[in-house]
Amino acid sequence: MTEIQLSEPVEPSPPIVVSNEDWPWWRGLERNGVTSSSAPPTPWQEGQNVLWKATVPGQGNSSPIVFQSRVYLTTCCEVPRQEQSVLAYDMNTGKQVWKATVHTGGFTEKLHSKATYADPTLACDGERLFATFLNNASIVVTALTLDGDIAWRTDVGSFRTHSYGFGASPVVFEALLIVAVDDPTNGSVSALHRGTGKVLWRIRRPPGESYASPVVAHVSDRWQLLINGKKIVASYDPATGELLWSHPSAALVACNTMVFGKSVVFASGGMPDKETACFRATVDSEEPRLVWRNTRPPSTCYVPSLLLHSEYLFNLNDDGVLTCFDQKEGGILFKKRFAGTFTASPVIANGSLIIVNEEGVAWMLRAAPPFDILGQIQAEPGVRATPALSRGRIFLRSANQLYCIGFKS
Repeated sequence: MTEIQLSEPVEPSPPIVVSNEDWPWWRGLERNGVTSSSAPPTPWQEGQNVLWKATVPGQGNSSPIVFQSRVYLTTCCEVPRQEQSVLAYDMNTGKQVWKATVHTGGFTEKLHSKATYADPTLACDGERLFATFLNNASIVVTALTLDGDIAWRTDVGSFRTHSYGFGASPVVFEALLIVAVDDPTNGSVSALHRGTGKVLWRIRRPPGESYASPVVAHVSDRWQLLINGKKIVASYDPATGELLWSHPSAALVACNTMVFGKSVVFASGGMPDKETACFRATVDSEEPRLVWRNTRPPSTCYVPSLLLHSEYLFNLNDDGVLTCFDQKEGGILFKKRFAGTFTASPVIANGSLIIVNEEGVAWMLRAAPPFDILGQIQAEPGVRATPALSRGRIFLRSANQLYCIGFKS
């Protein structure tokens, strides 16, 4: 259901000015966790690749983003007062450049031990940073300049957490900033003008709690806004919010982000039922929408997102089982269990797959047969944020540290 409909041409917004070396939003420039512009550091060995590490005050599960020479992330703290903030670091030295306090107070309930009041990842359009925070039981979107000054602030709707917090990251698309608020009873997706914060369209979502971040992808020859959860895989027109197609899904509660190929999309979840599935994304297709599905729990992921690379679909579940599917037919090509619990999503840098468990152990694997392990390093515990890849470096957030991993000159 459309609550606010786009009724007039969208006022132009400043262009999105980011390069293929930047990691400007959740899952990187291409929104899929993959970069081919930055080779990972090799050898990938303990003690050889850490260029710097910096203290991150407070706590948060948001991933770092990188634009030009700075690394940005969000954090929150409760002592000596409740704060939600955005931090900027120098990419080359790790020095904190500035801190911008966005909210003080507003932590209305105690969250789950793995959740924080700073879980969504920032987005950057080259001129501004966009932060989404759960504050006073509402989702508030704030735009900041690259120097940390607040430009505008918009409340996009109430959100009841059930102790798990809020984790959906914002999506930059053309003149819009798109935010999903899958509240259990009053869920919505809103599109705001990047320049002003004005809500240009808003659609209602089905009932039921969910925590997935949406993604905008150019698939089947058109832009589609994709999101899983609430027992449905849905595609919307990101320019207007119009529903393009949908298909029943096993996931009532989804926490991860869909991935996409040229004409198909993939989703995995969830709670209470589990599946990894491939769907045709052609809007007016007369063929069956569902291409294949796998319902075996070790081959489905709940928190980490899927990763598509060439003909390989990687699925890392919370218990450390890494499965590689043939993306066309869903056959399993490779499966291996890694030690620990996993929350961070896998990423690929120039053909190398990187996974990190919550205990801070990071593995690098070849992202193609024979899928051999190329190296392993140890960071500090508390890694729930997905790494960012930029300019040949890996930026990894642990509970209280931000690491820069790269080539030592």
